[in-house]
Amino acid sequence: MAENFYTILTNTGKAKLANAQALGTTVQFSSIAVGDGSGNYYDPTESQTALKNEVWRGAINQIKTDSENPNWIVVEVVIPTTTGGFTVREAGIIDSEGDVIAIGKYPATYKPALAEGSGKDLYIRMILEVSNASAITLKIDPAVVLSTRGYVDDSISTHNIDSSAHNNLPYLKTSEVVVSPEPNKVLKLDAAGKLPGDITGNAATSSLAVNATYWNGRRLLDKASTTQPIGLVLVEPGGGAGFWDWVDLDGNPVMPPPGYFSSRPEYQISVSTVDDQAMVEISQFYFLVKTLPSGPYAGKQARFVNKTAFSGAKLHPAFLNGGVEISSFYIGAYEAFDDGGTKAGSSIKKPPLVIIDFPTMVSRCNARNASGVTGFSLINIYQIAAIQMLAHVEMGTTDSQSVFGRGNCDSLVPYASGGWALSTGYTNAIWRGIHELWGNTWCMVQGLENRDGAIWVWDSGGGKSFVNTGEVFPNSGYPTEMHVASGANFDLSALYLPKTTISSQDNGTYSDYFWITKDGTKVCYYGGGWYYGSQAGLFYLNLGTAASNSSSISGGRLAKV
Repeated sequence: MAENFYTILTNTGKAKLANAQALGTTVQFSSIAVGDGSGNYYDPTESQTALKNEVWRGAINQIKTDSENPNWIVVEVVIPTTTGGFTVREAGIIDSEGDVIAIGKYPATYKPALAEGSGKDLYIRMILEVSNASAITLKIDPAVVLSTRGYVDDSISTHNIDSSAHNNLPYLKTSEVVVSPEPNKVLKLDAAGKLPGDITGNAATSSLAVNATYWNGRRLLDKASTTQPIGLVLVEPGGGAGFWDWVDLDGNPVMPPPGYFSSRPEYQISVSTVDDQAMVEISQFYFLVKTLPSGPYAGKQARFVNKTAFSGAKLHPAFLNGGVEISSFYIGAYEAFDDGGTKAGSSIKKPPLVIIDFPTMVSRCNARNASGVTGFSLINIYQIAAIQMLAHVEMGTTDSQSVFGRGNCDSLVPYASGGWALSTGYTNAIWRGIHELWGNTWCMVQGLENRDGAIWVWDSGGGKSFVNTGEVFPNSGYPTEMHVASGANFDLSALYLPKTTISSQDNGTYSDYFWITKDGTKVCYYGGGWYYGSQAGLFYLNLGTAASNSSSISGGRLAKV
């Protein structure tokens, strides 16, 4: 029988939070403890005052309210690489007085020790639902806390939009030096206060007007550049994730500062409620895949995105529906769950909808189109590709696990032995409000089929009719190159479909695996499941499974136009 994973408040926790709310005080969360459950799963109870078998305890990294529900408290801790040799099956939140406030049942995850020849940080995330989030504070010792990437990025972004953040920095004087467009060189203002290139000065007023700033030979992008195309060029294939660099449309290297992509119009991605479902809105953008004609990367291929049209660009096919442009589409913020036995839904803290075949998943998603509601469906390959493209350009790499989070990819037992999917919203495989974007369960995807190795896709005009592209899939392996061919009613440059693969992950250009069998018609699954480890990620595709398959590791996700 599949296990269910969840977090509950203990009786002590309930009493302390109720008392804090009544008296206007707070409960200080200080640490998270994890245990192995004495070797087995068990169902936590409200009467517990300790874990069954604690194996590690560490200071909480961060406490925050969920961006979509102010009564959900997200508590995070990182178990560092240097600690390990145990399996996590239970976790508890401890307050400053040493009391267990909440206990969670956690999917069995082995934390290796360095002495075993493998090491990794393990990210633990617990979610509590409380009536008053202000009753909780964090007691923290900064000397012993590790920061997650998300926390650092959020902090930098907040700092960068603070207009007073740099008031303590002295103004440049004409006698001082500034960095030139060439790396590792500095230039002084001359008597007239002039500098070459985009940097000008005025000696009379001892002031500088800097029209372009450079970092290590790259133009540092500013707010004015957010309406101009930005691209990502593959500098060198291989190495496990390829070697990439950001470029402008002329092929010149550029450097996006922290928070830059959040200010670009095509990255204004928001979460909203549609038909009572948590949905993420992706707005229309244009794209271009081209070989750079000049610059230091001349002859190499780059992908560009921009909110508005630019020279050579096309509207991404995800924004065409029946041949008509649409301004945006929606996808579920969470994996699909069983909404009433007949529909697929999208909400936090729900068991993913699994153990149904592909046609049934399509039917469950379409079933939301009732009582005047229209446009719901199972997510399709163009919508997945639009998300991949935006995230790829933002990451500057293909290794989504290292940038955004591992996700639920390390459970020990294959799906045939039971179910190990976490409830929705419980992993750190998140990009801009889209949870479990990889790992946890496979996501069924419409619009792409493998027919004896041949690539068949929905037409690029949004007509939802399959087109034989005349192109073929490679064998299973790690992608080294993606298809970019186009023809009548199809354009593979809008998608991320492998053209060539290699057996070794260390030599791949895309970090995530591609799996295929070429014997009949197979449908598309995306992302990887709970035990796929480093193979799972933003670019993992499975085209080796028939539409009739159903399992506890195969799920889906809503979409709406």
